[in-house]
Amino acid sequence: MAGSEVVVPEWLDSVYPNRERPWRSLQRCSLHVGNDGAGLQMEATELGYLVEAVEKTPGQDQRLRPGVLIIEIAGTPLLALDPDSLEEAFGSNFADGAELLVVEAEELRRATIERDSQGECPCNEADEFPEVVEIEPPEAEVLEHGSVMNLRLCPATKLRDLSPGKRGNLSEDLEHFAELHQLRAELHCPEATTASARLTLCGAPEDVAVAQEEAQKIMRFYDLLPLEEVKEAVSTVEV
Repeated sequence: MAGSEVVVPEWLDSVYPNRERPWRSLQRCSLHVGNDGAGLQMEATELGYLVEAVEKTPGQDQRLRPGVLIIEIAGTPLLALDPDSLEEAFGSNFADGAELLVVEAEELRRATIERDSQGECPCNEADEFPEVVEIEPPEAEVLEHGSVMNLRLCPATKLRDLSPGKRGNLSEDLEHFAELHQLRAELHCPEATTASARLTLCGAPEDVAVAQEEAQKIMRFYDLLPLEEVKEAVSTVEV
């Protein structure tokens, strides 16, 4: 059992077979979809969709809040999927009243670390669950939403491993960069262990467009962005 007497689905037990403690934050709720969508801002991760913000309209269940991962929709698991498969699985079940299974990102991240430390990764053995831990660094992906640009970087673990001195230099470079281009630059390091870090630029659309190339150069300098040519792609993470 888990929070609010939620029955743990068999597929989740199979991914974390040796977990002894109950899932503290695992909960189910219904998705509300209005004429303009669900009002959710999410980030695609290998652990599901991380909810980053919830708009007032159409309004969502209090259990669907920033900081939780959506790991199942309408009975379809969202864990350990590549970005395209994740978008397809979520989109094909996206409807008003669809049942969601959510869990706090921190709890799932810790569970993944504990499992991996025991050498367990059943998702590598099951055809229906692609690799979770042994992943190749993702290509940089630019997501644009008006005056906001999210630059997908290497796995968040690489950002966490930066030395204090190098992390300080990076912060100073980003501060100078933001002042120069009159933007707000924020570096995000997701809690989910296999998720990608990202750099978010906010400002006037024309300023964001001009600053994009320099932002990529800074990230490459700190080895946080793959050296291969950046492939730009527009992807919707707001529903």
